[in-house]
Amino acid sequence: MAYDVVIKTVPTQWIASVRETIPAYNTVGSLYPKVTAGLDSSLASCLMGVALWHDFEYTETDVDAEAGFYLKQRVPATDGVRVYELPETTVASTIHNGAYGRLPKAYDPLPRWVTDESYVTEIQVPVSKG
Repeated sequence: MAYDVVIKTVPTQWIASVRETIPAYNTVGSLYPKVTAGLDSSLASCLMGVALWHDFEYTETDVDAEAGFYLKQRVPATDGVRVYELPETTVASTIHNGAYGRLPKAYDPLPRWVTDESYVTEIQVPVSKG
């Protein structure tokens, strides 16, 4: 599958999230129930789920992860859930269609593009079940 890298501006966006060190990337799912528990009656304001990776490079273990949900607007939160506005950001982006098992292939073109074109990037992988 060919992946196109595009540059785009992502507008400001409200997010409710939990940030923790997790054992590996595939364990990020354990953070989402913590976010929903802290949002309680505000769940109706949630849009799509999101995962943010804060390590400066790939790591096999002890991943600095943030998981949560984009929001329609700011909402109250409890139990360690942080609600804040992500700033507008210019990103290099590619989209993966297909199974999560093939998701690592979507990351391959981005580091090559960054090496050739830029020194700063954010990887975004929007996924929706169509």
